[in-house]
Amino acid sequence: MLRFIPDSWSDGLLRPLLLGDPVVGLYLEAHAPDWRFPLLIVFLVVAAAGMALGKAPRGRLHAPSGLLTAVQWRLLIGLFLTFYLWTFLSGNGRYFMWALMVVGPLVVVAAGRLPATQAMRNTVIVGAIALQGWAVWMTYEPNLWGLRPWRDGPGMTLAKTPLQDKPAVFLTIGFISYSILVPQMHPLSRWANITGQRDIVPGTPEHEKLQALLNSPLPKYVLFNAARIARAKDDQPLAAAGEAMQRILREQSLQPLARHCDFVAATVGGTPFNMRSQQPVEDGFWFCAVEPVRARQVVEPRKPVAPELDDVFERVERHCPRYFPAGSAHTRLASDGAFVRHYAYSDTSLFINEAGGVYFKYFRAINPSVIGEVHTVRQGQLTLDCTRLPGRYVPPWERD
Repeated sequence: MLRFIPDSWSDGLLRPLLLGDPVVGLYLEAHAPDWRFPLLIVFLVVAAAGMALGKAPRGRLHAPSGLLTAVQWRLLIGLFLTFYLWTFLSGNGRYFMWALMVVGPLVVVAAGRLPATQAMRNTVIVGAIALQGWAVWMTYEPNLWGLRPWRDGPGMTLAKTPLQDKPAVFLTIGFISYSILVPQMHPLSRWANITGQRDIVPGTPEHEKLQALLNSPLPKYVLFNAARIARAKDDQPLAAAGEAMQRILREQSLQPLARHCDFVAATVGGTPFNMRSQQPVEDGFWFCAVEPVRARQVVEPRKPVAPELDDVFERVERHCPRYFPAGSAHTRLASDGAFVRHYAYSDTSLFINEAGGVYFKYFRAINPSVIGEVHTVRQGQLTLDCTRLPGRYVPPWERD
């Protein structure tokens, strides 16, 4: 995913210094300023300069003859080599946890090499801790990722159901994985999300893997959240929810095996509370048995939406392939009448409205940006700078 990958080489090379920027979207979705990397670089530069000038640390016992010991040098070099590998391949902080744990001790080591008295070095270390603590305190938001606060027990526990007694294929619907349910089902069960963060269409690796999973002999169930607003009095999906489920199933050549779904409550072992009212709510999931559409039945192929506009979308994709990768999205009709393609890899969407306007929006941008009109885009006249889309991270010196 392109979300945290720098937009230029300079942004990437300066990423260790930029980590102290208290903004969202730099290397995490939330505010997470990290001053340890800039401090590590500053301390090492000052310590090396002091050593070059013959000003060694004072009041230190058993100091190494060089700036760092051999082990510390290997750790430091490995840290920065993997830092840049991570930066240009992912940039997502959750995949760099080992380095985020190692850099703190290295800051203390570097501070211990400063050309100053022991008391001054200790003060610098305390100041570094205070700076990082202040940055976290100013930006920390408790329970930021919690969909619902829990108390009096584990986060979520399913009620006892026969579905837990045998392995099966569980196909989830939603933009989160429901991984909290995985250890509560049979350990040999298989899991896949058939909506996920990108379109699973023929020709994509995800589609091939999903088809291989659907061809397994295990029983198959589609699983989705039985929200109270979509649940009838008999705990079955309301008509609109059932139709939405079947539409998703048809896209994957699946069909329900039974008319009714199994409703499994999710309140045992913990009490879920609504975020606003703080009143207990009845939560749960639907498990609906499904099967692949039989060969003798005719499966209608996906009908192209607005094929007359394909050349307009493709023109933009050729102009900015980094943000609008060709073949990774297909056209949909939005509720406002616009035709849209969403590119999950880059978190961007292309729109063509009823008036013929072509515009795009990065998911962090407040407003969409105009590219042009249908006829001007066809002529190659695009007002679109592919260097950095509005809404993506901008270094402090480039901000308005």
